[in-house]
This record gives sequence, structure tokens and C-alpha cells, in this order.
Amino acid sequence: MSVSLSWLNAVRNAGWSEDRPLRLHLGCGEQKLSGYINIDFPVQEHNIQRNPAADLFADLRLIDFPDESVDEVRLHHVFEHFDRQSALALLVRWHRWLKVGGRVVIETPDMRESAIQLTSTLPFQTRQAILRHVFGSHEADWALHLDGWDAEKFRLTLEALGFAVNCIEEKWDRPPYLANVTAVGEKQKTFKQHQLLVAAREILSWSLVDQSPCETKKLDYWHEEFARKLHESAPPEGMEPVAESSVGQEKVQAPPCIAVIFSKDRAMQLEAGLRSLFDHCTDPQQLLVRVVFTTSEQKYADQYEALTTEYPEVEFMREQDFREDTLKGCSGGELILFLVDDNIFVRDFSIAEISEALSTYPESIGYSLRLGRNINWHYPTGTPQEQPQFHSAGQGMVMVDWRSSKGYFGYPLEVSSSIFRTDGILPLLHQLAFRNPNELEAALDSAKGLFVEKRPGLLFPEASAAFCNPLNLVQSEYDNRYADDEQTTEELAELFGQGKRIDVAAFYGFQPTGCHQEVQFAYVDGNERGDHSEGIAPFISVCIPTYNRADMVGDAIKSILAQFYDNLEIVIVDDGSTDDSESVIKAFNDQRIRYIRQENMGRPGARNRCVKEASGDYILWLDSDDALVSGVIGKYVKLLNRHPDVEIVYGDLLSTDVKLNPLQLEKYEDWYKRGGELTSALAFANVLPNPGTLVKKDLFQLYGDFDSIFHCAQDYEWFSRLAGKVEFKHVGSKVCLWRHHGSGRATTGAHIHLDALIVERLLESHGLRALCPDVGWGKVPENTAEAVALTRFATRFFELNAPHKAIDCLKQALMRSPGAEVEKQISQILALIEQVQKSQTP
Repeated sequence: MSVSLSWLNAVRNAGWSEDRPLRLHLGCGEQKLSGYINIDFPVQEHNIQRNPAADLFADLRLIDFPDESVDEVRLHHVFEHFDRQSALALLVRWHRWLKVGGRVVIETPDMRESAIQLTSTLPFQTRQAILRHVFGSHEADWALHLDGWDAEKFRLTLEALGFAVNCIEEKWDRPPYLANVTAVGEKQKTFKQHQLLVAAREILSWSLVDQSPCETKKLDYWHEEFARKLHESAPPEGMEPVAESSVGQEKVQAPPCIAVIFSKDRAMQLEAGLRSLFDHCTDPQQLLVRVVFTTSEQKYADQYEALTTEYPEVEFMREQDFREDTLKGCSGGELILFLVDDNIFVRDFSIAEISEALSTYPESIGYSLRLGRNINWHYPTGTPQEQPQFHSAGQGMVMVDWRSSKGYFGYPLEVSSSIFRTDGILPLLHQLAFRNPNELEAALDSAKGLFVEKRPGLLFPEASAAFCNPLNLVQSEYDNRYADDEQTTEELAELFGQGKRIDVAAFYGFQPTGCHQEVQFAYVDGNERGDHSEGIAPFISVCIPTYNRADMVGDAIKSILAQFYDNLEIVIVDDGSTDDSESVIKAFNDQRIRYIRQENMGRPGARNRCVKEASGDYILWLDSDDALVSGVIGKYVKLLNRHPDVEIVYGDLLSTDVKLNPLQLEKYEDWYKRGGELTSALAFANVLPNPGTLVKKDLFQLYGDFDSIFHCAQDYEWFSRLAGKVEFKHVGSKVCLWRHHGSGRATTGAHIHLDALIVERLLESHGLRALCPDVGWGKVPENTAEAVALTRFATRFFELNAPHKAIDCLKQALMRSPGAEVEKQISQILALIEQVQKSQTP
């Protein structure tokens, strides 16, 4: 559901239409600007205002608009009312809203000039008025100024966020000589979300007093608050969020489906459920998994704590109030998948396909993963299951009318493997009373009559994708049936403590006869959970180059040791750290870890040493401030067995804050069998990730090591050499938690001259035709196609702050005599670049 689309509808209702620029005047007060949508805080928050001029009223911090939909954001004497974190979150949000070329106009008191005035010999009354100007009028709770701005601060802040900035400083020519500054920022290009987050942390760091631990903690807090405020939004008053199924814009938001798993005292069974879930969900990047758990003894609590390390991508929520925790756990996605800890998945399924089916069949109440044509036994009663009339729904799916069905098929609202639309089920949950999973399911069943008219259908796969294995009982309120030959939670906890895990591979392909079925567990050692793949199990070197990451490298190591794969080594090259990294690493008593220390040689030197030291058939790259997603190595090995021609495997990255809290899913395309397209794409952007990427080691012997001149972007340069020569493939899921912090990533816009060098090399080695295959070769005169391609590279070089190369490309394009219209466009771009270049020359 999209808050941003509901705001777009709201401004339409307020008189805006798509044929006009969308200009927002925020905090308008009693000043209505023509040609703008004027928005202000609600009237009740103003004590003095009598004639509000707003077209819409809202908390300005909670407004949201779609990416690149707004032409201008304007505020006059409003921005200073926001605290440091809120102001920065707004600037990042406005960057996302604005089109390239769009403007932000912000007027505030000029803190620097005001400070100068306050130390002058101006009369006392005048200085008091200046103090009010700086700190606010105080006639309402909001009428306080929480931060100070001047021209330099505006310029540095907005430039870091991708704006070209012009500041206008003005002062009254009469007492009390109030000083103001207006910043006009024009958006130059669209930054990715992670670039904005890194820039934001750097901006926040400007407010530190020093680099002491106490101050660093403040920075962490500021950044966490900034990230939280960036997530906050609300639809206009009286409007609901709009469905966003057709919107493909990059946002900081939860995946489409939230999986909520209920668990008590059963870490062993929960681990099996999680592992089988991630093994069989073909698009796990569409899932955010939350576990609501409770324990009766400390030994069980300790085992859940162990699972938090094994599954860092899963959110574990210790139960405080079951109802409130459930409501909280269900928020954030378009779909909700309910599971319990004795669920085991046995077949593949796709969240995207299920979502499409629910859209195609709006009359369906939900999608059950435990039902199928194979269900012929009703376990709770120990009787045959009467089968309903099945109707094919396409894509291996079936639908029945649950209203006339019996047993499992007539029980549509259950919590052990069913997917529901959030907007259909969450409002109902808010109306129901329940204290535990059994009461929740009973309450849902009692409310199913609400769906009789509009939702008579129930969807599920042809064959069950999951079932419940009721081998024990962990509650006494309900007389649920379970195995006579019980495997108690105490017995399972003891095995878990010995490092044993349930062999879920034994269940893959299993076809249950009922939604509940007793099947005794077999166990394997934790490190032998395996990739469950057929064929090779290659020796893998997980390589971690590190420098001064004592506070983070432990998380990286833990994420490797928690993998379901044992045929590996961990090669850690310490590039001359001066902190406590060595002792942190050596504290891990695992013979698979090899620690190599060297004098500082920079990033390419550390990576090349990793390659030299690695003994594996494959190298898996992991930066020391990141962490692998659970089970990713097993997934890589499965893919290699299915696609023996693949030599580089990668996946999506989950950007996180310093504490590994999720911020943004960074998605990457699958370039398998698209070598030419990949080569072309790399000329215009780095479209491949490095963290968590698996590379066949022989490739370094064939194509060379990392180039030592690339102190950053060395992975981009190396990939550019291999594109079109080896097969790259996406594993189909997220693979790595990509941590963002103040000292971890290159600052926004830094070192782009190296990117320009990569583009120059690609152009020299591949030529225009290969890198711009879509400019009409063979359909237009060759000189015209070449001119258009050269214009593209001119734009690319200009983006990379290489104006000389951009100008050279444009001059070459003009030499092609491409025709009057193209020549005119080229000449205009050339003049613009030369003008910008002159303005930047001292």
C-alpha cells in the first residue's frame, strides 16, 4: 500500500493536474502562493494564525510523494523548526521526490550573521529581537527553532545530497536588522537510497564534538533516529494508502510479504521451518520473516538467541503481549504469511506468483500452502478428508469454494501456512481479542462469516508445499492432538545443545496426506545441514579483507560459521589494522579460519593477497563490516550444480544501519546469457555487487588481479574486464547484509574519476557499437548512430566529473555530421558543459 500515491491523489483533489508542474509550498501559514499546492500543519496547532491559506493540512514530516514526481519544494521560515535528524530525513525524502532539475527552496534565519550581530554593539532591544529570530517566537509547542543554518551549511549539506546550490543572504535595512539566508538547490542527478544514507551519516558527523566513544554513540543514535524518521509517513487525513502494485520505484520499505512465525520452546523445530522456508521460497527477497517467540525456561531462551546469529535476516521478537506483538509483526507489507514452528516446507513456491494469483482472483480469501489435491486425511479427527470440487486457477494452482467445503478445505482462516492480503486481515485482527496462537486461530474462524459474500474462494497449490509435524505439545489451553510417540521439547533442546539439527532435506519432495502428519525426525550435525544439492560440493574460500574493523569483523565471521556448509575456509587478510582486530579474530577458535597480517597496502592489495592465500575452487567475497545471509552458500552450490557454465554468482544486498537493522533492499538484474547487455550496462553504471559475490578462483589467473591504481571501485573495474567473457548469474535472493556507517563507504561523489577511467577503458576495448547497441545501427546512417552513441558517453563522462572527456566525445560527434537536428542538440549540450566548466574554473 502506498502513502505516496495517496498524496498524489490528494494534490489532484486540491486542484493540481499532470499537465502542470507540481510545486509544494510547505508550512505556508497565511501566505498562499499561486501555482503551488500550499500545505501546512493542522489549524489546531496554531495559536495566532487566523486566516490559514493551506490547500491541505498535515504534519509536514509525514508527507510522502512518489519518486521524481515533484518539481519544487519551498519553505519559508519553517525548516529551522525541525531537529537535526528530522531536517536531514526531509532533505533525503525531498531528493527522492524531486525530478532531476527540480528545486528545493529553503529560507531560514542566518545563524552566522545573527551571531555576528549578537556580539556587536547593537542596542539591547535589537539584540533581544535577534535572539527571538534565532530561537523562535515560542507562542506554541512547535514555535521553537531546533537547529541553525547558514549559507555554508546549506551549501555543504545540499551538495552532499546531489544538489547544485546557490545561497542568497539578506538583512533588513531597518531595526532590528534581521538576517536571513535562502538556499536554492537544483537536483543534479538521482542518488540511490544507499548513497543518500551514507551521505546522511557523514552530514550528521559534522555535529560531533570529537571522536570519543561517547560522541560516536551519539552519532549512532542520530543516524538510527534519522533512519526511523525517514521511514515515517502517513496518508492525508481521511484517505487510505493507495495500492502500489504497478509502482516500481525504489523505496525504503519492507518486502511485499511479511511472514509471522509463532514459536514457544521449540528452537530446534523453528530452525527446521526457517531453513526449509528459505530453501523452497524461490523469491525470498519478497519475504521479511518475523518470529514472535516465548519461552518457559532459560535454556530455551538461550537457543533462540543462538538462532538470531544463524539467521541474521530474521527479526526475532520476544513476546511481551501476544496480541500487540502480533499486530506489530503483521505491519508493513502487502501480504501476511502466518506460520507456526512445527511447519516444514516440502516444495518450492513463489511469493510473486501467489501475489499475482490473489490479484487475479479477488474473490479468494487467501492462499493456503498446506492444502493440495493430495490432502485426503483429517488429522484432528482421525477420519478421511472429504474432498471438494477443485477448479484449476492456472500456474499449478487450484481454487475451491470454502463455504461448501468440509474439514481442512472449509477452514480458510488459519495460522499455520496461509497467506492473506494485509488490507483484508489486519483490520480484522485489530477487532479481535486473543492471547495466544490457538485463540487467534479460533477468533479468525469465528469471523469467517464476514467474508462469505465477497471472498468465497480459497487458493492453494496442486500439491501441498508445507505441512505441520505435530510431534509434541507446548500449550495446555487447547486439547490439540499430537503424536503418541512424542519427541518432547526437552529431548529436542538437548539435541540442539549438542549441535544437532533436523535433517529437513529428508522431507523435500514429501507429499503429506493431511495438513498435519506425524513424521519422526532424523538429525544431522549442525555443520552438515548441507546444501542439499546433487553433484559437486566445492571447497570455498570466504575471503575477508579488513582494516580497523574490530567492532564489526566478528559479525562477519559469525555469519560464515552459521552457514549450512562445512567445506570451506575463512581467509582474513588484515591490512595493517591499528585497533584490536587481531585479538577479536583470534578469539574464534575454529581451525577453518586463517589470519594473515600485512603492512597496509590498500584495498586492491588486500584483495589480491586474499586471492593469493585462498585454497578454494571458489572465492566468496565478504567485507569485514558486512554479514552473509543464512544459507546463502548452500544456495550458491545448488545453482552451480544446475548451471555448470556459471563462474560468478551474486545476489541482492540488504542495506542496513550500523546495528544491522534493515534499511533498503538493493536489487540487481540477472545477467545470465546476456554478456553483451552486461558489458553495455557496465559502461553506464556499476550494475554488479561485490559483497557476498562468489567467483571462480581460476578467473584471477585468466584475467588478472585487481588493478592497484583503483583504491576504490576495484571490483567494478575487474568485472568490466570479465563482462561478455564469463557467465554471471543471480541466485534469486538476497545474499548479504550490507552495513552502512560513517567510515565504511566512500562518500557520495568521491573517486568518480576512477569510474571515468573504467568507462574510458571499456570504450577503448569494445567500441561504440558494442556499448550502445540500441542507437539504430543499420537503420540510420552510421555517422548518425555514432554521433548519438558519442553523445551518450559525453553525458556519462559529464556525470563522472570528466568534462574534458565529455567535450571530446561531443566534438567527435559533431565531426560525424549526423544531421542538422542532432548537431543542434550536440551543440547545445557542448555549450552547457563548457559553460559549467568555466563557472568551476577559479
